[in-house]
Amino acid sequence: MVNPASLQAIAPIRVPVPVRGRAYVHELKFDGFRGVVCIANDEPVVYSKRGYRFTRFAQLARDVAVSRRRWTAV
Repeated sequence: MVNPASLQAIAPIRVPVPVRGRAYVHELKFDGFRGVVCIANDEPVVYSKRGYRFTRFAQLARDVAVSRRRWTAV
């Protein structure tokens, strides 16, 4: 499994209008938690930006894992 401590989260920045185009990926930030879903050997885990396991989001992690066709994903 990927070591979440090795992942460097990109700090969000405020812009007046999101960029457009197929080469760009962005997300709207609402109040809440920011995390990373790691899937290895069909075991999905959500980690916080500080590397802690978000066990309360286990169902979300499973839903993401089902939507992925690969065994390993971040």
